[in-house]
Amino acid sequence: MARRARHGRDRLRLAFSADGSRLAVASHLLGRVTVLDATTGETIREVTEPARHAEHWRRPRVDMTALDATGDRVAFGARDGLSRVPVHDVTTGKPLLRVGPAGLRQITGLAFAPDGTRLAVAGSTEDGHAALWTLPLTGDGEVPPVAPRIAVRDLAMHDQPDGTLVWPVASEGPRAYFPGSHGWGAVWDAATGAVLAHLPFGRSDAGVALAPDGWALVTVTQYGARRWPL
Repeated sequence: MARRARHGRDRLRLAFSADGSRLAVASHLLGRVTVLDATTGETIREVTEPARHAEHWRRPRVDMTALDATGDRVAFGARDGLSRVPVHDVTTGKPLLRVGPAGLRQITGLAFAPDGTRLAVAGSTEDGHAALWTLPLTGDGEVPPVAPRIAVRDLAMHDQPDGTLVWPVASEGPRAYFPGSHGWGAVWDAATGAVLAHLPFGRSDAGVALAPDGWALVTVTQYGARRWPL
């Protein structure tokens, strides 16, 4: 989804809470996440990441967002030369913690664990590998950097279309779709450490989503939608 922002065309990322009660809308260029009541459309909370630089082109950009199961916490990926993941309380707006995943270059997916104790971050490392960071949500304030778990080596993701990440209720870990720079991407299962599929898909003007149970991927382009069983 895109809209016109003050300094160019914006990109919006959407994420529902698992119970369907709340919707998070992340504005890439404005660096802002708005949490809405999914029934009434009313704004519940807006959160932003403090700017470290005065110039608008150096201010934080939001790459992804996620809500926990009940929509009480919202996480998002912020980037302004330094990639990090803040987590906020939706009711109060209070920042609960901020994590800087070690070696993170670009975020392609976020997902809370079903029990709410961890947050999964999918993305690319500075060395060009697809990876997963699993962040504990038990602390407060600044959290020490978390090392990545390499999923797919040498899968370049240079500002490619969004990936997707889900953490199924019955699974021991999340599943991620990593978009690639060379017209193909990979679906990876964290529980087994296995690549489930390589898919010829990488369009910047397209959409992609994993089913909540992680057993199917849907891609959408101007030519239509396609379902990929996994």
